[in-house]
Amino acid sequence: MLTETFIFALLWLAILYYFVYHWGKTDRPQKADVETMIPLFTGRPVMWIFVYPTTNSRNWADFGSRKMDAVNLPWVNLCVSSIVNQNPEYNIHIVTPTNLSLYLPEITFTPSDIQHQEELRDWIKWSLLAKYGGTWITPTCVCLESMYDITLLTESCEMAVIGCDSSTAVCLGDDDRVNTDVIAVRPKSAIAARIADAIGAFYNNKLASGYEFRQSEQYIVTQEIRKNRDSIMILPGGLDGTRTATGRPVSIENLLSQNEVAFPEKCRMVLMPDDILRRDIWGWFNRMSEKQVLMSDMCISRLLRESLPHDVVMMIVEDDGDEWPVTAASDILGKNVFNTQPQLITFSKA
Repeated sequence: MLTETFIFALLWLAILYYFVYHWGKTDRPQKADVETMIPLFTGRPVMWIFVYPTTNSRNWADFGSRKMDAVNLPWVNLCVSSIVNQNPEYNIHIVTPTNLSLYLPEITFTPSDIQHQEELRDWIKWSLLAKYGGTWITPTCVCLESMYDITLLTESCEMAVIGCDSSTAVCLGDDDRVNTDVIAVRPKSAIAARIADAIGAFYNNKLASGYEFRQSEQYIVTQEIRKNRDSIMILPGGLDGTRTATGRPVSIENLLSQNEVAFPEKCRMVLMPDDILRRDIWGWFNRMSEKQVLMSDMCISRLLRESLPHDVVMMIVEDDGDEWPVTAASDILGKNVFNTQPQLITFSKA
């Protein structure tokens, strides 16, 4: 009898756990509401920022739900805020795997698929650009000026990209390799659709293991550029801050040092190298709070102070309270940010 009671109790606990886990989750993919979505694409051009969920340990009962759609790295938070501040002409859409179904219901994936971040991000990138058009910009970027005039170029061409990708040692000026971290695309672009289909084939055919190693996105984009040079405008390398005024690559050491970096005169943004997120040697920077980053004398700190509103910088730097106010970037910097989750971007306490 005792054994039967124990089994019965376990069964009820399993049912209760299933209900809470599968039906009580706040990060369940959202269903598209056409009437809600239409206003988001009218009146202004669209800018896309894609953010991956990060892990935490708030839900002790389930390791599978240890994630939240939030920018937990303070310097990335400041970068996104600089993008919002410098681009008031756009409707800025912050996309995550949670709200992706609002934009691309045709793309489905399981939580385990998120481990293949490179190809999933690229597939989402080109699918959004093919369907809606607009300007894609990586969140790990300090935006110094508006991107609006680059977006306007798509009125006379199908796509505008910045030449000379960051992995190229020498910028030759007329190279088919481009930086795909910043792209402006005309809506309903056939070129973007072909790129999205090609990357989607890698993902759906489970070829993800060698995707990054083969630089598959760069290869696919390069092939399309060679076939459609008349429809694609390649902008001068260096606009993205990956090159100095003399054409040399900007390294992580340059950005995290106190040295001055001579960026090109027309530099619009400074892209942070991916290795900052990948290598443990830069962990000290990833652990810095917004206040510590802004108060530092590093090159990247000076750029962030210049790109953000003065009152926002002072609010962060001068705060000595015990608790940091949870403030959405859209509340501080404008109402043109759509993320469907008001606390996606919050300032953390030092």
